[in-house]
Amino acid sequence: MHAFQIDERILDKRIDIVKNYISNNYYKKLKIQDIADILNLSPVYTGALFKKYTGMSINEYINHIRINQAVSIMSSTNCTISETAYMCGFEDIFYFSRVFKKIKGVSPSVFKARNL
Repeated sequence: MHAFQIDERILDKRIDIVKNYISNNYYKKLKIQDIADILNLSPVYTGALFKKYTGMSINEYINHIRINQAVSIMSSTNCTISETAYMCGFEDIFYFSRVFKKIKGVSPSVFKARNL
């Protein structure tokens, strides 16, 4: 077995660690520095590694996880859009709405109205 193949598996584990951390902490204020510290890597290298293996930046991935969680909350509860945004780690409702529309193609209010 080549050393390169071993490295690929190690890198894949690092990406899995990052994804698991984000999935378990999406509702908190997440910093790339904190994520990099878990892997004992620099933030720049962590970001580049993540993008190489996932095709998106760490922040983009965080937003996707948060929006998917928001969809779940809006589909199964009576929470307001603001409550949903805060529960998913967004501190700014306008930013939440912009990210939601970018990812889902409709605003949170339109999504919620369609899924009542």
